[in-house]
Order: sequence, then C-alpha cells, then structure tokens
Amino acid sequence: MLCWILEDDRSARIRLVKVRGDFVDIEGGTYGVRPDAVRLVRYPFGWPSWLQQIVPCSLYNKDGADPIGWNEQAPMSLSARELTAVLDPHWFSAIVKGTKEGGTAANIGGLRIVLLVVAGVSIFSMVVLFYLLSKVMSLEAIVRASGV
Repeated sequence: MLCWILEDDRSARIRLVKVRGDFVDIEGGTYGVRPDAVRLVRYPFGWPSWLQQIVPCSLYNKDGADPIGWNEQAPMSLSARELTAVLDPHWFSAIVKGTKEGGTAANIGGLRIVLLVVAGVSIFSMVVLFYLLSKVMSLEAIVRASGV
C-alpha cells in the first residue's frame, strides 16, 4: 500500500509498505487502514502508464493513527488574489476601469487600420487586373485582325 504522511512543516513523505491485517507499520509507527479512506493510484509516479501498477493509497497525519478521508478535507481558503479583491472597497470599480482602458477600444482601432489596408490592397489589385485584361484583349483583337 502507498502511504502519504503529512508532516508538521506541511511537507509530505511517500512510503510503499505492506499491509498487516488492519494496520501498516511505517518507520516505527503503526497506522490504521480504513477501506473508505483508500484510493487507487498508479505507481511509480511519472513513469509511462504501461510500466505503472495500480496500488491502494492512504493519507495520514504524522501524529495521527487513523487515515484522513480524501473527501473529508476542509475546503481551501481564499486565494491571495481573491483576498486582495475582497479587502479593496473599490475592487469592482477598478475592474470596470481596467476593462474600459485596456479592453476593446484599443483593439478596434487597430482592427480598423488593418481592414482599411486590406481593402485598399484589394481595390488596387482589382484595378491592375482589369488593366491587364484589357491589354490582353486588345492584343488578341490585333492578332485576329492581322490574320497571323
């Protein structure tokens, strides 16, 4: 069985151990095994899936003998960005101001320029094409008239 042991300094150790009945022995400590607190994982991590083996896994606190349920964890607190937004009394006005300043207005101006350039090049190309076609048609008329 694969065991994750959470240390007091918020680090974690991973140990692969044998299950002896309802208990596992990890580095001199005995921990209990509960079937509802076991998940199946692929081990060893990072290897190609065809080289990995599916093994049971439990999560333990260093000082606790019972496993921690994977779904019983307390929800995570706010992220740093969310907390900053909540503490700022004008956060909504700052969001609206930011979208007005750097949002669509600048992008539309650049898009208009690109569209005008593309339209100008297209019109110029069509004028050149019609000029060349008229010259080819006049040359064809001259060739037919000469009878060559």
